[in-house]
Amino acid sequence: MTITNPDSGLYKINFLNPTTEPPSYWQSDELAADASASTFRNRIWNYYWGNYRTNIEVTKTMFDVAGVETADAALQTSAIYNIKVLKRINGYSANAVSVSVIDSAATISPTAPMMATASSAPLSGAFRIKCTDDLAVDHFTYDLSYDYWTNGI
Repeated sequence: MTITNPDSGLYKINFLNPTTEPPSYWQSDELAADASASTFRNRIWNYYWGNYRTNIEVTKTMFDVAGVETADAALQTSAIYNIKVLKRINGYSANAVSVSVIDSAATISPTAPMMATASSAPLSGAFRIKCTDDLAVDHFTYDLSYDYWTNGI
């Protein structure tokens, strides 16, 4: 998502969800055009968790009037938000992304999902984890599906 001339005005992000039949739109909560990466992530996290049972990372890179990367939000004239899905999924996470501007004067340009990097194909099958205790006794988990929430292990 690229935002030019970010302001405190609001908008919502719309994802065309490929996991529903027929595909349907999911809309984020309101988001300020100058939001932090953390706020941006929090407004869209439910989409990724609800459809893919995965967490996401969002990074924000800001640029000044000369197009030079800056860490100073007061100097930003544009920003790029990058969303990283933290597990492999089949295909793209959305068929399309659009925005609904509420009262922002910023130019908000979503990146078409097909222009982003797609996941590698997900693994299949199951796995087990072996832990050896202080007495050299091995302990194993039950079989975990390839798409098990690995952060919860």
